[in-house]
Amino acid sequence: ELAKDRPPHGGDLEDAAADGDPAARQALEQAAGALVTGLRAVAAALDPDVIVLGGGLIRPASRLFELVAAGWERAHLPWTEATLECARLGDEAGLLGAALLFSEQGSGRGPRGLA
Repeated sequence: ELAKDRPPHGGDLEDAAADGDPAARQALEQAAGALVTGLRAVAAALDPDVIVLGGGLIRPASRLFELVAAGWERAHLPWTEATLECARLGDEAGLLGAALLFSEQGSGRGPRGLA
């Protein structure tokens, strides 16, 4: 059941799925499948070593991350050895990255590896 004192949040879907709501479970499974499909395209185009996932629904030990990781393993992509990681900095990652970039640009060094 959704909280009445605030707008719905992605975590509500995880909670509902954990409580056994079949529609919530199906929504998470469909979202994971779509995300794996997109990640396969990214891996094919960019051949990264690591793909880092984060955001409101992707947290360490979240059901969505578990489903995506399982789908990634089942996909067996012979053209890449990319691994999936869950972002460790949480919601602060974008802010910290922007601060680092600003700091490096201000010092004249530029982004790491690009100057």
